[in-house]
Parts: sequence; structure tokens; C-alpha cells
Amino acid sequence: MIVAISACGFSSSGEVTAWEPAPGEVVGPDSRAIEIVVLEKACASGDSAEGRIHKPEIEYEEDAVIVTVRVRPKGGFQECPANPPTCYLLELDEPLGSRVLLMGTTDGRHQPQAGHLGPMYCGSLDD
Repeated sequence: MIVAISACGFSSSGEVTAWEPAPGEVVGPDSRAIEIVVLEKACASGDSAEGRIHKPEIEYEEDAVIVTVRVRPKGGFQECPANPPTCYLLELDEPLGSRVLLMGTTDGRHQPQAGHLGPMYCGSLDD
């Protein structure tokens, strides 16, 4: 007998997680590289998701660009204090144009709201 157990939002490619533009990031029609803040929801012993963020899944539609971010969970037992936000440079294949930037989630699409994940400053990720 085989029993499969899965957790909501998890897959072999990681857990779908929340993200938003970094504080102070201006997102406009010419935007192709956008600094975002990622907040891992799974227990990670209070560590950031740095080095565990998968390349985002990006869907380009006529009126929207939907970005789904996944984080590979840490292995083994993890304590569950709040995880710090992690800065990440989101790179689009084409300018945003007149489309709206949306966050892909396990329950649909949502508009990310800057400042929702906290007042974290990413600085320049190009360095």
C-alpha cells in the first residue's frame, strides 16, 4: 500500500510563497529587473530564504504578468520563529508595459502590495 502525503503549497519544486516589490522600488512600463522581497512561510528556524529561491515561474498575458515564487524548504527539523524577508532580483524577459504585475499563489492571483511584508530595504541587488 502506498500513501502520499502533501502539504498545501508544497511541490517538488518548493513552496509557493508571498512576495512584493522592495520598498522604494518603482515598477513601471519599462521595468524588466525588479527588486522584490520574498517571505518564506514554512518553518526555517528564523533563517532567510537566500540560496533556496527557485527561478520564478512567469506567465506573460495580454493584460498581466503573473509571477509565482517558490522556496525550497530546509531539510530536517526546523523551529518556527518568524522568517526574515529575503531580497531577490526578479528579471522579466520583456518590459512590463501596460500590464499589471500579479503574484501567483496557491489560490489564484493577487496584486502584491509594497510595504505589506515589512520595511525591509534591499539596496541594489546588482552589486
